[in-house]
Amino acid sequence: MNLSTVFVLSPSETRLLERGLTFVPTPMRSDYGDLQRDIHRFHRNLKLLDHFDYTTDFITQPFTERSKWEPSLKKLSQPIRKLIKTNTQIIRDLHSSTITTSHNITQDERLAITQLRQNKHITIKPADKGSKIVIMDNQQYLLEANRQLSNTQHYTSIPTSTQMETQTLVRQIIADLYKNKFISHRQKVYLDGPDIPRQRLFYLLPKIHKTPETWTVPFRVPMGRPIVSDCGSESSPAAEFIDHFLNPISQKHASYIKDTYHFIDTLRTIPVPAQAYLFTMDIDSLYTNIDIPSGMAAVEAALRRYPDRQRPDKHILQLLELGLKNNDFTFNNQYYLQIHGTAMGKKFAPAYANIYMADWETTALEKCPLLPLVYKRYLDDIFGVWQHNLQDFTTFIDILNNHHPTITVKYIIHPHRIHFLDTTVFFPDTEATIVYLHTKVYFKETDTHALLHRSSFHPKHTFRGIVKSQLIRFYRLCTQQTDFNTATHILFEALRRRGYSKRSLRYIKADTIASVIQNQLPLPPNLNPGGTVPDTNPNPNPNHNPNHNPNHNPNPNHNPNPNPQTSPRNPIPTLGTGPEPKRLPIISTYSHINQRIHSRLKSAFSNTQQAFPPLQPFRPISAYRRNPNLKDLLVNATFSNRPSPPVPTESTYYRQLTNIHNPYAHTGSQITQLMNINSTNIVYAITCALCKKIYVGETGSTILTRLKQHLYTITKNKLSTHLVTHFQTHHIIHLNITGLETVSTWTIAQRKAAESKWIANLRSLAPLGLNGKL
Repeated sequence: MNLSTVFVLSPSETRLLERGLTFVPTPMRSDYGDLQRDIHRFHRNLKLLDHFDYTTDFITQPFTERSKWEPSLKKLSQPIRKLIKTNTQIIRDLHSSTITTSHNITQDERLAITQLRQNKHITIKPADKGSKIVIMDNQQYLLEANRQLSNTQHYTSIPTSTQMETQTLVRQIIADLYKNKFISHRQKVYLDGPDIPRQRLFYLLPKIHKTPETWTVPFRVPMGRPIVSDCGSESSPAAEFIDHFLNPISQKHASYIKDTYHFIDTLRTIPVPAQAYLFTMDIDSLYTNIDIPSGMAAVEAALRRYPDRQRPDKHILQLLELGLKNNDFTFNNQYYLQIHGTAMGKKFAPAYANIYMADWETTALEKCPLLPLVYKRYLDDIFGVWQHNLQDFTTFIDILNNHHPTITVKYIIHPHRIHFLDTTVFFPDTEATIVYLHTKVYFKETDTHALLHRSSFHPKHTFRGIVKSQLIRFYRLCTQQTDFNTATHILFEALRRRGYSKRSLRYIKADTIASVIQNQLPLPPNLNPGGTVPDTNPNPNPNHNPNHNPNHNPNPNHNPNPNPQTSPRNPIPTLGTGPEPKRLPIISTYSHINQRIHSRLKSAFSNTQQAFPPLQPFRPISAYRRNPNLKDLLVNATFSNRPSPPVPTESTYYRQLTNIHNPYAHTGSQITQLMNINSTNIVYAITCALCKKIYVGETGSTILTRLKQHLYTITKNKLSTHLVTHFQTHHIIHLNITGLETVSTWTIAQRKAAESKWIANLRSLAPLGLNGKL
């Protein structure tokens, strides 16, 4: 959907974007270095298996960095050493061979990717719902972002980031967890987070599914769903720690709905009066409208309600309060602090919101003289059955809307059918007075059915898996066969336009239905075709227990893990148990040459396996990492409406200071000497004008020469030092350099001693500064 007032898509850009953001263009080349690292991980898993006598029953701690240790080759059994040597030769031989790969986009379309990426006047985002691509002028996007960020009840502008102060507070709590033996030292290292944290980024997902007349600018600028990316921040590991404890508690309330499958399995067992009403409610902007004191109180009450002596409740609450009150982020080169609610993007946000809503609905429903027959909630979406009159329902809604000043519900009520999540719930066509509700698939009007395009650069089995998972989903959601057929027809019509052949779709459908029958996946449970409820036995099939489904998949995604991988915190591969062969994944980025390499590696494994009994319980499987798709190439969370700053000359970076101050350590010092950019045998300081962090260095050459070296390593990203990493996120335009002290007769040792003294005085070691360990 192109909402831009000035930008017009070219034919090649249109063809490209019609394939959807999940589309992967054929890569121009494969990365041999990546392949070597991937195969090294596979070999490491083989080494660990051999070292631990092929035992896979290990208990690992959560919140620990992935171990990098591996046994040396000389300590391995001879067959494994030989297999690793054979695999290494296979990779060398095959990677140097040539293989013809046909490209799935034209040269014009490849050029269109470059042109769209370089267009600084537009913003490309996925729609909030429905899988559409939305193109907006920067000014349109900025208008909606500023509208939200100017809400002083939720956000406030701040002059600079507060991350380092927050990091210090987080690490104090983590240190106390360690001191009280709630976590191990390895867990402490993980939970401390990165020394140089990534700045949180604010961005919007356009809500084009809303009625265009209600948009911020009707038909031009839609409302946006605010997201704050928290990956790599100073409190991201702590948020993961909080979620680990809150998530199980958030599922304990009576109205809890895990997903669509849980919803329909629950709904189909409840008899309902045929004259009742169906209703849905939606909490308006739940995440941003939970006031922090109420949210904290709800979590504290939930922790008391479900006590656990092994759970560090005090520390959880302290970390949660920090995560809620110190959620600063950037947008358009400006820093903001969220002062109300929580941000979508925090790991603990869904569990936190769920616990708050459980507390809210418990106290709100206690005020209601009449209650719904059915009341079920998925986060901020509520489904219910109202068996009273409409006037009483209005009273019910008024009580809910007056229960808390920041929580407002929007509702829809209907006597026959209602849409909830991705289903339509409706009464069966019957004269009975008591019935079981039916369900079918619900497609939103904005749903483009933009499943993966058939020409995308993916393994062939991926396309079959996607279609099959959709058919199984339809099969489970539809009570009636006719509704299943209708949903399948809509899906297949869309897939035909996305390159899937009619023959292949027919084959996948037949194979899926046969598989469903063979695996005894329960048919849609039309518990009583007539819709009536027998007086004595609500379950007319004595062999069918509607509450038990041995094949129930709690994840609507039929294949929740299409790329089996090793556990991020487990040095041993994640392997299966039981009579089935234990899987040993070979993971690499997908390419035709890598497919051939995988085949040869499996063959070599099989040959070794036949003569080496300890390997016989294992089966290597191919797991492919996808190449960059159009979303990776075209969508960016960072937004700046300012033109890129001109690259300054070296002399513009130099500014001779008379005093220097480290605001993070509350230390400083006067600079008494006069120096310039050509001074030699000198101790110098680099400061960040954006956040005031300091780096202290020394050089026997001129400051100018050393500055050029620093600029090179920063712009080329040649090193992973604190200094280089810092100016990868804070633009190099903010770098300033100044002399601290110079003595022309210094020896190298004397100059380094002076550097150490300045580092100590200014306390510029990370995280308070940008120096590494001495």
